[in-house]
Amino acid sequence: MTAELLHRRRRNADKESEMKEETMTRPGIRLLCGMLFLTVLLLLFAGCSLLNGSYREPEVFDLPAAADQGAPPEEKLPECTLGPVRNLSGADRRFLFRSGTGRMEPDEYSRWLLPPDQMLERQLRETALAGRPSESGGRDYLQLGAEIRRLEFNRTTDEAQLDVEFTVRVFRDRRAVRSVSEVVRCASPYSDGSAAECAAAMTQCFHTAAEAARNLLLQQAKVNQ
Repeated sequence: MTAELLHRRRRNADKESEMKEETMTRPGIRLLCGMLFLTVLLLLFAGCSLLNGSYREPEVFDLPAAADQGAPPEEKLPECTLGPVRNLSGADRRFLFRSGTGRMEPDEYSRWLLPPDQMLERQLRETALAGRPSESGGRDYLQLGAEIRRLEFNRTTDEAQLDVEFTVRVFRDRRAVRSVSEVVRCASPYSDGSAAECAAAMTQCFHTAAEAARNLLLQQAKVNQ
């Protein structure tokens, strides 16, 4: 009789234990289901936000070629090389705006096709060097270097601003004999402040800077004669 009583008590204890475990497990399952449901709602909300037009692709701009100036210039450059061309302005491919307080604000939705130093290098090859080879095979030549000091859009003056320091080194018998530097500051206004207007204004600055670099090369070529 005692053994049977003990056996019944053990069975009752096991049943109570199983009921407690089941009772403790139910809240965990409910919590997990609630988290999964919340995750699905967040994903649906994010998808709707992308579809309702709040997201837009960035606009990408490139510097168009300089306008046709008619007949080529009579003055031709001597042998020239290009480099180095560096960007010290702090600007990158994103359009950089300066506010009235001096705060710099990059525009995530308006960008250049190339980094500033590569844009300037291409512009110099097309305009300042007029297609001359980048490597010199002669013993007497000029070397053009450039550092971008400022490349930004000023919201106070509504201008695109570009400052470049050009350095021309004169080589004779492949030895540097003279070096001349000049800072060129360019500013071009824009009207409505749209990305296209800003890009066109900065393009004019790049063309002006490249033409100034060519004039500096011609001056040093005459001095070197």
